Amino acid sequence: MIALDDIRTETDLVTCLRMRRQAEALLDRLMKNRTRTEQYHRDHGTMDPMRTVTGRTAIDNAIDHTKEILRNLDRVIQSDQEADSFETDCAGLSRLRRRA
Repeated sequence: MIALDDIRTETDLVTCLRMRRQAEALLDRLMKNRTRTEQYHRDHGTMDPMRTVTGRTAIDNAIDHTKEILRNLDRVIQSDQEADSFETDCAGLSRLRRRA
């Protein structure tokens, strides 16, 4: 998991946003591949061996992991934006205190 302390510079935030776009693209490909795989098994009258054993396919697991990565990235991005807002608010208070 990426911690808030890991992303502190603008470059890090840009990297995090790029990673999020990549994860979204991966999720889209996984969803399409799951649909194709399910269609293949229906057409050929077969069952996914992993689903037969565990009740879930490997693609289902990959989709869940990718969604978790997206949630973590969203949390980091949101935390970083809140930290920027807090720093701005505090800087504003400091300026007011100096005037008093």
